[in-house]
Amino acid sequence: MKADLVNLTVKRLEGLRANRDSTESQDVRKLVEIILCSESDVRAKILDMDVEMRERVLQEMLRKECWDRDGNKRMFNKMLSAFMLLLSPLTRSLDLSRFFSFCPKHKMNSAMEEVLGWIAIMAPEVNHLILEDSSWNDDRGVEPLSPDVLRSLSELDKLSRLQAGQSLIAFSDLLHLCQTLPKLRFLKVFHASKFDPEIPLEVIKRSLGHLRALVCTVPFFVGKNWLLDFFAKLPNIEVFNNCSFFDIDARDFKFRNEPYVRFLFFTLDGSLFSHHDIVMLRLLNPKVTHLMVEWTLDRSDTCRKQDELLKFENIEALSLQNVQSAETVIGFVFFYGKNLHTFILAGSIGDDLCFLSLNLILKLTPNLKTLSLDRVILKDDSEPLIYSARLTDLRWKM
Repeated sequence: MKADLVNLTVKRLEGLRANRDSTESQDVRKLVEIILCSESDVRAKILDMDVEMRERVLQEMLRKECWDRDGNKRMFNKMLSAFMLLLSPLTRSLDLSRFFSFCPKHKMNSAMEEVLGWIAIMAPEVNHLILEDSSWNDDRGVEPLSPDVLRSLSELDKLSRLQAGQSLIAFSDLLHLCQTLPKLRFLKVFHASKFDPEIPLEVIKRSLGHLRALVCTVPFFVGKNWLLDFFAKLPNIEVFNNCSFFDIDARDFKFRNEPYVRFLFFTLDGSLFSHHDIVMLRLLNPKVTHLMVEWTLDRSDTCRKQDELLKFENIEALSLQNVQSAETVIGFVFFYGKNLHTFILAGSIGDDLCFLSLNLILKLTPNLKTLSLDRVILKDDSEPLIYSARLTDLRWKM
């Protein structure tokens, strides 16, 4: 029964994707298929393309995604060979999160180092780089960035945005990396490990002062005074964190004339965040645009907290993780859907399937561009799916 439901969902979403793809360039998609499916050497075919076509084919190839949890070594090697040839001085933005989904996990760091080396040589103007995004690959585990990868990243001196959302980085390495990338404005990593609270904040300011967004978890042992000093030294930074604000209240933030925080993450269990924490974070950060909520097995006292999470006013990107109830999903989408451009939904990690009306979701999100569904079954199987012209990125996995 479960397999039938999954197969039906796959067919219906593939139909919706085909509807969307019909508006895209047929030639580019055909070239990508030839490159990835051909058993012969495609080097000559790629080199015959003009630089504009190579860039279009590159970006289309990077949309491919592997749903195998262990990657696909054969396909990754083919994509890697093509990637080296498709890079050009025209390349400015690279989202490699799906590209690396083909890479076997044990080869991830060495593959990253090789790819970054080619980018530095063949595409030196790249200013926006996504290595991994935990929103899509949260089941593949968290890995530290190796010294070689960090060294290769430091050579991409045009970077203004760097996302490595599923990676660990030592805090001292993070400071050094930011020092070597003077144009960097946005940095996202999963967690800054080996955190040393004894590092003077003046040193941190010199390393991070040019950033506008630092998206990473803040360790729980960081106390109130350190956190407040951090905000004071770096008043323009946007901080995404999942630590409790302890006994901080609005008066502690009197030095901040303008709240800059845009990203907030909440884990809803019985103890991690109190209702007071959520209220204070909402009041202190009225300009939050990105909200991520995760549920755990301990669901005590979550109803009151959920109600508080429905009071932000500027949410444009919403991520709901480990959701068991379709009613919960609809409640969030009903409140925030009108302004959403990104919606990421992952059902319960357990055996309970999340049955959802995709037509209702699309109806409530008229401006949606990116939709990711994980562990979700469509229940409106007797109706044709609504096609949204704005929807440009649709992902589904089980």
